[in-house]
Amino acid sequence: MQIHKDVVELKKTALLYWPKELSVQEKDASVIPLLLETQDAFISILKFATARHDAWIDALKLNKNLYPNLFLKHLSVITDMGGESLKRYSTEFPNLFSGKSLTFPFNNELVEHEMTSLSAGPRWSNSSLSLDGKGLFVERELSPAIKDVAYMLMFGSIAMSPELPEDVKEKCVIGELLGNKDSLEQYVKQRYIWVSRQTGGARSNSLGYLIQHGLLAELTRQLPDWDFSEKSIEGIFERTMNDEQTLAKFDIVAKSPTGLCWGIESSFQFTTNSVIERKAGQAPGRRSALNAKGHKVAYAIDGAGNFERAAALQSIIESSDCTVNFSAGDVDRLVVEMKRSIEYAP
Repeated sequence: MQIHKDVVELKKTALLYWPKELSVQEKDASVIPLLLETQDAFISILKFATARHDAWIDALKLNKNLYPNLFLKHLSVITDMGGESLKRYSTEFPNLFSGKSLTFPFNNELVEHEMTSLSAGPRWSNSSLSLDGKGLFVERELSPAIKDVAYMLMFGSIAMSPELPEDVKEKCVIGELLGNKDSLEQYVKQRYIWVSRQTGGARSNSLGYLIQHGLLAELTRQLPDWDFSEKSIEGIFERTMNDEQTLAKFDIVAKSPTGLCWGIESSFQFTTNSVIERKAGQAPGRRSALNAKGHKVAYAIDGAGNFERAAALQSIIESSDCTVNFSAGDVDRLVVEMKRSIEYAP
């Protein structure tokens, strides 16, 4: 039995906009203060990186205030190259860069940097590079992907690689300024006028994480005997974009004392984006796989942006054992459904 039959009923009790108390919590985790606090450290690394094309790596190792993914976030902001652009490039570049390197002149030498992450590892994205949300506040090592993206964002404008798109050549000009300390500092500080636009998505991601965390905390409180420690369910698989089979990951997995599990997906979008479309596309297959093994699937969907995608939202409702919004009453009804599922399980 579904709590909500259609989008209209779901919207009647939805929150639609970020709760004020959530915005207050998010301020402490906002990426903007972090970038502004470390701006001088970022500039100092660039000023140091003049002797060799990889001198920035040595400077980064010696700097206590910056770590690789935060350094890369600075580059992403000042070049206006966000996660969507990077994801698109990592899809296009493997064919374009097959057997080739990012080639550019530096200090009268020709540098050839092999883009190793294009042929191995996950696609470039905010998530895989730890550039947004909670990931940005955790220090990551200088992975091949972070190094490759940093080279592209620093030296793209002077690269001799014809494979690079025009917007990379136009925006990625830091390499041209290395060695000119005054021009470099002026350019970087002027570019931070764009910070609010670039980090708007990061704020949305952090708020989304906080509201998902709040849902998990409430479910844990009301279902103290259930296990919420996993993100996947044994025997539940799905196909990746490369047509490989892997364990399906859920935002929240709730395992009952009887072994019955609920895979719970969460989405709160103030402005519309394609996340809800992706979840809608996965929904029928996920429900079929879960129900076949006696498990259930639920969706917690809210936010004005998600309700702009009514067709996708209706598709989710039709492929869900329970769909709720983030209002207190709806979360309570989800708990009722979860308890009922083990009482009436065959």
